[in-house]
Amino acid sequence: MIGVIFLLTLISFITPYLPIFLDKASKVEWFGFKSLRSFLYAFGLPLSLFTCSSFFLFALKYVNEVKFKLYFTIVALLFNYTSIFHFVWIFWIKTPDFSELQYYISITGISIIYTAVYVLLYKHYKLTIHKLQNALNAISTFAFHGVKKHIKEENFEDYAKDSIKALKDGRG
Repeated sequence: MIGVIFLLTLISFITPYLPIFLDKASKVEWFGFKSLRSFLYAFGLPLSLFTCSSFFLFALKYVNEVKFKLYFTIVALLFNYTSIFHFVWIFWIKTPDFSELQYYISITGISIIYTAVYVLLYKHYKLTIHKLQNALNAISTFAFHGVKKHIKEENFEDYAKDSIKALKDGRG
């Protein structure tokens, strides 16, 4: 997951500056924008917010103080909501089906729903990691303590050394 966040951070850092290097005279439309240059500028800033939101949420496990955790959670969710609002705004096909008020209410609703889905996926990710850590702890405990009664006392020290070496080497 850290690799994905790093890649998103790199892309989100570069994207707002890409328009500097693109041709100003380009007339090819991108998602309703007059050029790729204007699209990348509009896309880059919400991508940066989304990446920052993801970084905050995944960095929360290193924060111990409750007030800071709450603060960073609120900031992360606001960044997430804002980025999704802008993503929907960028990719929404602008047709006169809705009034302006309905248009903004729809985008707000979609943004709230996607933010809630993002939070649920994040919680599912944390729960899965927690379950895997518990399973690994149980296996490790059994490997070192549960099998002790099945190994002769004089061989147990060699067993422990071999097990630790195997875990370090990745043959575990």
